[in-house]
Amino acid sequence: MKRIPPGVAIAWFLFAVSWFLPVYEGGDTLLDGVLPGFQAFDVAVGDYEQPLAQRIVPMLSALTNLLMWVTGILFVALPKKQPPAWVPWAFAAATVLNAFWALAAGSVGELRIGYWLWLGSFAVMAVALFLKPERKG
Repeated sequence: MKRIPPGVAIAWFLFAVSWFLPVYEGGDTLLDGVLPGFQAFDVAVGDYEQPLAQRIVPMLSALTNLLMWVTGILFVALPKKQPPAWVPWAFAAATVLNAFWALAAGSVGELRIGYWLWLGSFAVMAVALFLKPERKG
């Protein structure tokens, strides 16, 4: 069985943990106004009060989570198969896209540890996939 590269494992760990940590201060949640990751995803996907043009980037950002999940499933299901060459680039693009929330927040101080771990998970995954070791014969 092929071993999962450490950088990939770290990225998944950061990603998974980020869903349960606060990502944004200010929100109507059970956590005293601090929005956790899984609820932030729901807000990004389901904010139908905004016009469509204002929802596109948040929805695309939310969809980057599928990239992380699908890549994770493929690493487990097909451990000997290398990801296609476009996958590290997709994670790099997802990192840039997900940085949108730092601009949209108005104040970086409103963003919490969960957001930074989530954003970092995409960057770590991109780097880990770009630096993948060469396969040996």
